[in-house]
Amino acid sequence: MFTSAEDVYARLQQVKTILANKGADLMAPCGKQNLQDCDLIKHVGAWNDILAAIPVHIEEVVESRMLAASFPVKMSDQLETRQRIERAVVLLYRLFVGHTCVQTIVLDDLNQFCSEDQFKLLCHGISKCQALNTLRVNAVMDEASYYQKLLIKCLDLRHLEELRFEAIDDSENTGNMAILAAVIERNTRLVTFNVNWFSRETRYMSALLQALQWRQALSHLSLDVTSFNENESTLFLNILRGNNVFKSLRLRSALSHNYITVNSIAFALSNSTTLVSLELLGFPLSTVHMWALAMGLAHVRTMETLIVEKCIPVLSFTDGHMHVEANGSWVRVSSRIVPYIYIIHWLPRLRCFAFNLLHFSSEDQRAFLQVLAATASPIHVFATAETRGYPCVLSRIATETGTSSRIHLSPVCMNEVELANLPTECRVGAVVLEVEHGTWNNENPYLNACLTGMRTIDHVVSFTLDMKGRFMVLSTAEVLARYLEATKVLEAVTLNFSASKESNMLLLHGLSRNSSITSLGVECWCCTKRSAKFLADIVSSSKVIHTLTYNEKSMAPSKTFFSRLSESIAGNFTIVSMKTFERRENAKNWAFIQNVTTRNVILLERGARFVACQWFQKNNAEAFEAVTSSPLLPLRVQMLTGVDECEAVSLVQKAVRFLRDMDVFMSITGVANAGVVCEESSDGWARLDSLPADCWLAIRRYLSVADVVRPEPNSS
Repeated sequence: MFTSAEDVYARLQQVKTILANKGADLMAPCGKQNLQDCDLIKHVGAWNDILAAIPVHIEEVVESRMLAASFPVKMSDQLETRQRIERAVVLLYRLFVGHTCVQTIVLDDLNQFCSEDQFKLLCHGISKCQALNTLRVNAVMDEASYYQKLLIKCLDLRHLEELRFEAIDDSENTGNMAILAAVIERNTRLVTFNVNWFSRETRYMSALLQALQWRQALSHLSLDVTSFNENESTLFLNILRGNNVFKSLRLRSALSHNYITVNSIAFALSNSTTLVSLELLGFPLSTVHMWALAMGLAHVRTMETLIVEKCIPVLSFTDGHMHVEANGSWVRVSSRIVPYIYIIHWLPRLRCFAFNLLHFSSEDQRAFLQVLAATASPIHVFATAETRGYPCVLSRIATETGTSSRIHLSPVCMNEVELANLPTECRVGAVVLEVEHGTWNNENPYLNACLTGMRTIDHVVSFTLDMKGRFMVLSTAEVLARYLEATKVLEAVTLNFSASKESNMLLLHGLSRNSSITSLGVECWCCTKRSAKFLADIVSSSKVIHTLTYNEKSMAPSKTFFSRLSESIAGNFTIVSMKTFERRENAKNWAFIQNVTTRNVILLERGARFVACQWFQKNNAEAFEAVTSSPLLPLRVQMLTGVDECEAVSLVQKAVRFLRDMDVFMSITGVANAGVVCEESSDGWARLDSLPADCWLAIRRYLSVADVVRPEPNSS
């Protein structure tokens, strides 16, 4: 830890020496102040060489914006961990102080700090980011004094539009609520504010609420209302009633809370004309409450997403039976399900409805799904499977009512017997298959049977196989390899087991022939040199795998994997996330791999902004060509533009055709200002501007944006 100012200075000199050896003067002031290029952005690769080894992730979001993120240190060497944090803090401090291009800071893990001096220096650097508009503190800190230090430094910020805290602790009379209120008062353009948890000892909540009340642009709010007293609850409900710009609202409460109820929230929101998403977590929920919610939201014509989860049903004296109309006939159901039915009737724009459908009887489930089937709007229902095994009754009812494609369950955890005995009509989207206790070399007929059956379940998109105490024998590996090779819809797979060399190679051959898996997790296998090389080759050559976890929990990564992957990963533009357990002997190769993933994140963002028609510069066009085949590109375009998935794919295809056009290509690469116009010539050669379109497209197949090199400004 830092013991004195001299210690901090010594660490700073060490970082400067490392940077100097990289050949880039990254301590120069930010050029954006003078409308020039920023040295930090220009040499972002050199920064990430160091940051990957510290590690702190820095991403270039757009040309004038930088994102600095967390301290995900996973090492058993505590001394090395402490030194890494010290280097990272000093490096980030210099970055924050010297570069006004930092606009977003995300802190995901702050538990590694072992001294207040380190944290104070980090907070001081954050306070110097005068262009900062987004601050997300996703970490939960152990002491209220740490929140106080961060909040005090946030008082210097004036341009925050998004402020998120996973938690706020005010248990030590630190006055954190008053400081947070002052931060909100000073940031008049605040649009998003989140605090997902307050300590029970939190005081002076009214100061925070009064500050929020005056933020006219606030449209996205997430709050823990558990600790609100009666007066604070009244003030908060008045905010909901008086603010007609809320687009999304997420409220969390404990079951014992008496002041803010579902009824009062529904009444406060009944006149909203802008609310799109409402999420209620942990509230007491009776039939009366749901009726109040249904009637209150019936007037909200903009509602698209309604989530009512982790709310334990409360028995009401009005619970009984009644009749509702479904598919032209009247059916008798319990009164508990009726308000849910009326919600899908009364909210014409509702697209996502999440509640615990599995808590209701099969008769109620059938009535609800019959009404859902007759509903014209494409409402999708999300439910949580809280017990082991697949809810076969709900699946059967959904199949009979024709609503199977509109019911979505959380990952279903089951053993091999439960999966092998699933009815054929069951729709399983995400499966966690746990196989426990067994001998090392005996076959498991149930396991082989269910893996064989998986080939016929064509809607599984996420599959986790966790074999505890078992060794995957060759016959099981053969079945699993055939499934991995044959499936066309599986997107995420995690395989956690021990396996023989022959089984390793069989599974890897199956993975190498798969074209749908985008997220791959490998635990406890691929540790031999041969299998590690094969896995590295699969990852580096893949055009679809964007996320890899390699022996992170088993803490047994192969050195061969890192050395092999580092040789070829530079040509991969798809992988954006890779997790493993760090070992000192892999540090150099691992740092290079992390640098490539960071580069790919930057290219993905630039490419998405090119598609979204936000940035038509040459480097963004280069980035787009590099990531055109990435499965993440349509998703990022969808987030930037607000369109649906199909439209995002269409926009990507449109951008591909757009960039193939001769005039567009020449203009973006700087060859021509607007279009291609050639001078008259008598030599008989064909003019470029008169080439048939198919001839140009044939040339364009072998010509990329990166092939056109602009001369340096000082070159003759």
